[in-house]
Amino acid sequence: MELGAHGRIFKSLGTHVKAFRLLIQVFAVADARSRKRHRAGGCGHAWHQLGKERLAE
Repeated sequence: MELGAHGRIFKSLGTHVKAFRLLIQVFAVADARSRKRHRAGGCGHAWHQLGKERLAE
């Protein structure tokens, strides 16, 4: 069965979507490991502290 040009495009897009999802999952695992290893005591960036001043009042 011939897929034609449109069929090949959609098949290719499906492969790209799967690859993108896999890369996101790999990034999530790497980010979680990095946070656990390098920022165990918390992160010092100011934007992570936004709103905590309001809670302390």
